[in-house]
Amino acid sequence: TGWALLARTYVELKRHADAVPFYEKAVKAIPNDPQLLADYADALAVVNGYNLAGKPEELANQALKLDPHHTKALLLAASAAFNRKDYKEAIVLWERLQQDLPADSDILPVVKASLSEAYALSGIKPPLPSANPVPSAQKEAPATGISGTVTIAPALFSKLDPAATVFVFARAAQGSPMPIAVIKTTAKDLPYSYQLDDSTALMPGNKLSQASEVVLVARISKSGDAKLQAGDLQGKSATVKPGDKVDIEINEVVQ
Repeated sequence: TGWALLARTYVELKRHADAVPFYEKAVKAIPNDPQLLADYADALAVVNGYNLAGKPEELANQALKLDPHHTKALLLAASAAFNRKDYKEAIVLWERLQQDLPADSDILPVVKASLSEAYALSGIKPPLPSANPVPSAQKEAPATGISGTVTIAPALFSKLDPAATVFVFARAAQGSPMPIAVIKTTAKDLPYSYQLDDSTALMPGNKLSQASEVVLVARISKSGDAKLQAGDLQGKSATVKPGDKVDIEINEVVQ
């Protein structure tokens, strides 16, 4: 979990080369997560000069075996097929993605344009529009999130490094310790108003809105690493439910 979070952090900082070895470690520990595989493929392709050939495409296809409708994996695999001039495969993948995406998706116009180009290059005639299109599926209900304020106990002010990284995350009250949703900021922003919801999910298959009970943790990382280490400052909530408003006080030093 720490490796996955660290890799994601490096990608956010545009340090894809630093993210790659941590993605490699993460997928060995969590081999059956399509989002993790797709993110690894994407980072590796960026490092390789946006070249999807080889391992990036293999990772994208591995993700599709786990979830044939995974959006990012479909985008990567379709682009890889197009780049090696396998237009038929690219069409199959982009058509699947076009069917999956909602009508207001930001990437739908890109997918349609890519499909048109693939059809033109392949010589295959695109299917005629349906006379009776199937109504679009209703949009999902808004995600249930948790919000509140993170503060630090006055007794710990002297130990506070304003530049230190602060992680705020939710994890299941019982079962896996892997965070469900996570955000980060810096200690200088404390008190910090946070919002955790499905958009901050660590893994798309494990959403906050689907959790019954969670525990919230706010941690000031001494090293900037997501892994818990001695000297970190931390605070936890009681067991709460998605939809609650929860304030968290950082009030202990990790031993």
